Amino acid sequence: MRSLYEYLDCLPVVQDLVRTPVGQTQVGVGTFIIKTCFHIPTATRHVMPYLEGYTGEPPNEFAQRVFDTLESNGFKIATTTQGPVEGSSRTLRVTYRGIYIGQMRDTMWMAQPPFALLYRFPAPAPRLSVAHAHVGLDIDEFAREHGIDPLALSLRFESSENKSYLRVRDIGAALKLMQDWQRSLDPEMFPISDSLSGNAEEDVRVIQNDPTKSLVQKRIEIDARRGQGKYRADLLEEFENACAVTELTLTPALRASHIVPWSRSDDDAKINPKNGLLLSANVDALFDRYLITFQPDGSLRKSCLLSPRDVDLIGPLSGLKKLPCSARAVFLRDHNARFDALEIQRGEHVKKSAK
Repeated sequence: MRSLYEYLDCLPVVQDLVRTPVGQTQVGVGTFIIKTCFHIPTATRHVMPYLEGYTGEPPNEFAQRVFDTLESNGFKIATTTQGPVEGSSRTLRVTYRGIYIGQMRDTMWMAQPPFALLYRFPAPAPRLSVAHAHVGLDIDEFAREHGIDPLALSLRFESSENKSYLRVRDIGAALKLMQDWQRSLDPEMFPISDSLSGNAEEDVRVIQNDPTKSLVQKRIEIDARRGQGKYRADLLEEFENACAVTELTLTPALRASHIVPWSRSDDDAKINPKNGLLLSANVDALFDRYLITFQPDGSLRKSCLLSPRDVDLIGPLSGLKKLPCSARAVFLRDHNARFDALEIQRGEHVKKSAK
């Protein structure tokens, strides 16, 4: 069995490896306590979770491949906070944006054949997930629903608890199930705004059929709804053809973004460029989903759901390059309020999942 240090030292990027100790590594008979984390340059990172307080058997090569697959796809693996002994645990939790969706134990990856993880099932409030399967679960039907091979699944009945647990053998199947969890959580954690919802053409039809508006007014509003026309031209002029955050000047990649969404704007705000920002596409997507917001002074606030890895992959994020005018600050305060409300909601989801 290779230690973590031996495992990391065999990587081709070892010459660039930087270890950042935050404690000590202690290996004993039958236990494995990790109190050291590692930083590997992002471009060549082989993912290794931070297992503070883990007291189970050392992760074997199969477990390390599961870690790598899941964490490389945005899922996090860490020691559970619950257990019979405070500060120690033999169980690892798999989470997505803090929501508990899977479990791992040394007995699973040491089994023959090994298991990648134990699947957690969606549950009603106050808990968002539970480890046990519902009574009468049909594995074949479950596998068809998720598009995986039923042979990759194993339903184990624990007579002492009178409950069944679904274990996943195949790493690919485990990833697919975690990604299905991700897709089910995304709409609630990251609500879709007007510009991403696909409702733009419906809004256009409403404008076209409004008998109270002139043809000129209809054209102005339709262009503004689509982020085009005078609305976009005004933002391009104000921000000098550059993203308000990154200063990217590749205009095809720039979006004329509404601060207060179209659906919550009055007729004036819908076409008012002060209710807008010129943003590069990736920044616009984050802003639209309330994963970032800009304060009236232009400073940036990021959602607690944005991980350091997310930020590394997205690229540098900063505040607005120019101080917002008083008119734009009014709209930004509205965006800030919605951001704050969603952050509270997201935090509650994570707390419920941890129970």
